[in-house]
Amino acid sequence: MFGKRKAMLVHQGVRLRNDPTIMTPNILKAIDSGKYEHKEARQLVQIIQPGERVMEIGGGIGFLSTLMARQPEVESVLVYEANPGLISYMQETHKNNGIEDVKVRNAILTSGPAQDKVSFYLRNDFWASSTLPEPWGFREEVKVPTEDLNDSVSTFKPTLIVCDIEGGEAELFDCASLPGVRHVLLELHQRVTGGSGIRNVFDNMSRMNFHYNEDFSSGPIVTFTRLQDA
Repeated sequence: MFGKRKAMLVHQGVRLRNDPTIMTPNILKAIDSGKYEHKEARQLVQIIQPGERVMEIGGGIGFLSTLMARQPEVESVLVYEANPGLISYMQETHKNNGIEDVKVRNAILTSGPAQDKVSFYLRNDFWASSTLPEPWGFREEVKVPTEDLNDSVSTFKPTLIVCDIEGGEAELFDCASLPGVRHVLLELHQRVTGGSGIRNVFDNMSRMNFHYNEDFSSGPIVTFTRLQDA
């Protein structure tokens, strides 16, 4: 029903091409209802500060990176996306919305030194694809290059990290230090990671002198803010 309706969708002012290979009924329903990444978008508008350098880990179809790049306070945006089938669509989203300076990389960030290419498991709804083959099975396995999170942070120097990687957040920050980062906004996936994965995220953030910021959190969308006296 949704797929036959429009060639171009508009969600919170962002134009998204209605590609049937990407916009599955579940994705279209979320966009049509206005709920697609709406919690993240609401919190980000409040978090962003002048001179912001944003690293987004798990860029999807380019919705959030487009919103962030439009903010006059944002200086630069770097997006990592593991799914090779989304890279050209994301870049098209940026172009369709007049965004020219977002850097996009097809890679998986690692905790510790980069490895050889690793497996990434594609599912029909792109937002469910991940580095984990379970718990829902998968449609296709692809090999994706990796980069060291610490190396990327050292090179790009982000002040804000946005992360939605379907359970990968449980271990991503195990070896991280995140110098210069003021906020980390991420989506938790307890059904994937279990309680121990959630605990590990909070332990890692506490180790790096970040605290859970309830002012900019909603359910699984949580924001960690670096303590000013740390």
